[in-house]
This record gives sequence, C-alpha cells and structure tokens, in this order.
Amino acid sequence: SSTTFQQTTTITCPSGYTASGITQNTTCQAPATWSSVSCPAVDCMALVVANAVSVAPNTRHPSVGMVTCNPGYTANGASRNVSCLPSGKWETFTCSPVDCGRSLTVAQGT
Repeated sequence: SSTTFQQTTTITCPSGYTASGITQNTTCQAPATWSSVSCPAVDCMALVVANAVSVAPNTRHPSVGMVTCNPGYTANGASRNVSCLPSGKWETFTCSPVDCGRSLTVAQGT
C-alpha cells in the first residue's frame, strides 16, 4: 500500500540492533522522503573471559572476538572465536583448569 505526505508508518529494527523488537514511527516528508529512523547494532561491551586473554577490536553485533585460555587452562583447543550475539551478549566461552588425571603415586626411594 502507498503512503502519502505526512502519513506515519511503523518500522521494526532487525534482531541484533538497538531497537530490536521495538517499533519506531517514521513519517513521509516532502519531497517524498522518510523521517530519520536509526537502528544501530547492539554493543556487547568488553569481551571478558575468566582465566583467558580475550581480544575484540569491535564489540558491536555481529563482530567476532578471539579468546585464548591462560597456561594451565583449556577449552578444547588453544583459541576460539566468539561472536557478539543479537542479544547484546558474547557467545559463552569457558576456560577450565587442565585435568592432570589421577594423583601421582611415587614409590619409596625413587
């Protein structure tokens, strides 16, 4: 359907953007343009993972950061990319202590 001068319509920003799920109004203006509506990407803020070094030059959706577990910690690999999700949170990543297995038993005199 057509929209004419001074009529208002509602838009919804896509998932992963600040107004996600919230409707905003825009108005038809002269000369056949729409009033400004902004949908900036959500910000996941700093990427912080316990027992790890994390780097995320850009913290806005859909950027990717890299996590490397500290020595003595593991996460099924040396490093992993994590994504800034549409919810405004970083993908879950955990660095767990390395498992050395059963306790070592040492024979007497050795």
